Amino acid sequence: MVLLSNHRAASDALAKSRGLSGDWSVVVEGHEFLVWSSLLAAWSETFAAMASHDCLERTSRRLTVKDFSASAVDLALQFIYTGECDAEDELLVEVAAFADKYGIAPLLKECIQRCEAALTEESVFGMFAAADRMKLASVKEPCLGFITGHPKEMLPILYLLDGKLLAEVLARPELPITDFELAKLLLSWADLKDFRHDVPELFKEHVFVDVLTHQELYTLNELIAKGSDKAWILDSLERSVQSIHLQFSTYRRENGWETPDALLELKNLFGEKTFGFFINVIVPPHCHEHYPSYMDLQRRAVPDFSLLLGSPPVESEGEQEQTWMLPHHSVLLSGVFLRDNQRRPHVEVEVRLSYSPDGIQWIKAAQADKDTLRTREEYFPVHGSLPARWFRLEMVRGCFQGYFRLRGVLMGYRPEAPKV
Repeated sequence: MVLLSNHRAASDALAKSRGLSGDWSVVVEGHEFLVWSSLLAAWSETFAAMASHDCLERTSRRLTVKDFSASAVDLALQFIYTGECDAEDELLVEVAAFADKYGIAPLLKECIQRCEAALTEESVFGMFAAADRMKLASVKEPCLGFITGHPKEMLPILYLLDGKLLAEVLARPELPITDFELAKLLLSWADLKDFRHDVPELFKEHVFVDVLTHQELYTLNELIAKGSDKAWILDSLERSVQSIHLQFSTYRRENGWETPDALLELKNLFGEKTFGFFINVIVPPHCHEHYPSYMDLQRRAVPDFSLLLGSPPVESEGEQEQTWMLPHHSVLLSGVFLRDNQRRPHVEVEVRLSYSPDGIQWIKAAQADKDTLRTREEYFPVHGSLPARWFRLEMVRGCFQGYFRLRGVLMGYRPEAPKV
């Protein structure tokens, strides 16, 4: 038996027959497309249900499409008949939304892949707005990921977004910018010609004041004092910062202090009582056999943790993870630092550090491969930090030998200094 195959010819034949005949019509924006209901049903369970149940579409043999353009519907039908279509940027998002609504899974998958591949600095804002308008999360999330993943290019031009989308981006915990840098960015926008956003309101809504240092607050005062050509912005910002100073000074003096390394700060404060009392180490279930009791785990964690903070490093292989929990403190993060100390440049490594306020909602603070881990000298910025009490170090791949640091404001109990 010889198999004869020519998919291209079959596709071309279907393409030529499109619109010439059919037992249904698809109506959109005054345009009418003739289609075969059996072909629609073969692509989608939604269409199959319409064609087989007692409903308006079946009795009228007419599908009226709302909320989509004729161009998008035409491209979707082209895909149904030929298995391919060609769309650009925002129209591609609309085709994806049509496929999502009517359950055309192969078309939706293809559109999402094409959308992700088409994301550029020039196209992402339009596709982001289209995905939001179409309520298409499967395309909107990659757009957000592209924006947060290209901070150098995208952050300076975020003001081009409309108010709703700008607020959504600025509220993302993964946005790789510190609150101080965000405050300076917002101040720089205030002087842009025809700037349409409310800078003081953005400042109050998205700059997490508690994590700013005294020096950063001083710098912001200096920047505001230099003025703006928009008097109402200047007055409003001055009032905002004055209220911030009052809140900041009272809250910080009573509850927290700045540190470049929160866990080491606790270790220095509480010494041998740190582990098991002020830092609890949680290891994966497959490691429990190495620790006969809870207190034994905490005692053995002392040298391990010291290694993570410096000296001969701890190894973690494969997809392992280790978690730390602070029962009496929290950290308002402004940055995290990761370093791998391996001297074998050929060894692959990728590590992810996340934080959580409650051990349930986890937020990625940083993820880095071997090149970044061995050469980066700056902290990874953290923005709008929730008070973090849980921290998780995960090995994505390879072997990690190194340490991490948590920069921010350490909140909670601090022993009084001995009286002299």
